Amino acid sequence: MPDLNHEKKKKILSFLTNFLLMTAGAFIYAFGIAVFLDPNHLAPGGVSGISIILNSFIPIGTGVWIFVINIPLMILGLIVFKFNFLMGTLYATTLSSAIIEVINRGFSNLIPDMHDHLLIAAAAGGALVALGIGLVFRGGGSTGGFDIVVKLLRRKFRHMKTGILYLALDVTVI
Repeated sequence: MPDLNHEKKKKILSFLTNFLLMTAGAFIYAFGIAVFLDPNHLAPGGVSGISIILNSFIPIGTGVWIFVINIPLMILGLIVFKFNFLMGTLYATTLSSAIIEVINRGFSNLIPDMHDHLLIAAAAGGALVALGIGLVFRGGGSTGGFDIVVKLLRRKFRHMKTGILYLALDVTVI
């Protein structure tokens, strides 16, 4: 007979590990955007890139834009995908959007001026965003946005590779 207490402990440990991975990933992702990409007007692909561009025209905050653009995508994701995937996505998206806003509004005077070093800002921001997204994925969530769009497109176009779909969407934004 299996030890139910052991299984319960494993589930709790797995949940906590995933929660910590998503939390750390959201912080790193937000830091890369708020410190290196957004202040230098470097728009990566995806919803974060669209948000940085939109914030140049309607300055309500890049984190706010990320959250607002993700609302319809998450509603669509809730209709199509599992509730657990969406909960991790909602958590990571909300947390990272809030962190971006806190950094941009509360700590903007501490952000180094990188306008003369855009290549370094792009490389550092890109690396941090990639690491953050990777940790969030590892924890079972996503940062929303094009992750949901790509999952939907993969259902329709099963023969296309996930990376190609991301690349096509990101190039469209850039």
